[in-house]
Amino acid sequence: MKLKRIGLTAVLAFLCAAGALPAYAAEPAKGIRIEYANGEKRDLERSDYVAQDNVLYVSPLLLSILVPFDTVSKGIAWNPVERRLLIQAFDLNAVGERSDGFTMVAGEKAFYDHVRDERFEITQEMLLTNGHVYLPLRAIAEAYDYTVEYTADGGESVVRLAANHSQSEP
Repeated sequence: MKLKRIGLTAVLAFLCAAGALPAYAAEPAKGIRIEYANGEKRDLERSDYVAQDNVLYVSPLLLSILVPFDTVSKGIAWNPVERRLLIQAFDLNAVGERSDGFTMVAGEKAFYDHVRDERFEITQEMLLTNGHVYLPLRAIAEAYDYTVEYTADGGESVVRLAANHSQSEP
């Protein structure tokens, strides 16, 4: 029962991640779409994001697409005692092997990439609201050297993430 609750909390916590919206951006009438550098596009459900103080926070699941370690899939876990989010890396060469990939702790304006063994300072911390965890999309994307563009057209907002030329595609 306790594992089910932890699992459910983890899944719910990871349905939101973040990115900054311009100061003039209003809540979009038709929704938000994220277009990733790898060509993948995601239309966000209302539960996938929170727009607060001109910052777009999104589900960790949506953010996990950006992390640059090679994996078949990515596991996401929330530790409520430590208030720590973990995106796990799965080893393609060792079935069942996994390790820490990305961690962020509530209250800190930083995250740690365990694969690169590097700590990144960012401008926003994660957002905890209504039992969900949301991450600042723009801040984390820019830390991984993505260019973030925001456009609004006919009530739909589009956030485009492009890999900078100096970066290899994740």
